[in-house]
Amino acid sequence: MWKMYMLPAKTRFKTPVRKIERGVDLKWAVKFEGGEEGGFDGVIVAIGTCGDPKMPHFPGQEKFGGQILHSSELDGLDVSGKKVLVVGGGASAIEAVEYAVAGKASKVDILARVSAP
Repeated sequence: MWKMYMLPAKTRFKTPVRKIERGVDLKWAVKFEGGEEGGFDGVIVAIGTCGDPKMPHFPGQEKFGGQILHSSELDGLDVSGKKVLVVGGGASAIEAVEYAVAGKASKVDILARVSAP
């Protein structure tokens, strides 16, 4: 499919993106590592769930007494009666919220950022 739609010439691998924001022209302004920029009508983040989990470091997390887990580590986790905070707003985050609710967590909150228009 990739070749059929002539995507090889339009595909970049291992290209770190430093910032994505909505431009004044309503296109997505993407800033790449190294200073290069581009304007796009749409952005698809297709990082997938394969490979090693990527976890951000939260300042002070070493002092936190509870568990900090990646969404890929939920299978078999007992959340009953616990307060759960899900960080993120994507599909994995929603699945984590569903898992916590189904697992009878005492409280479930979701923390997600939103870009201003």
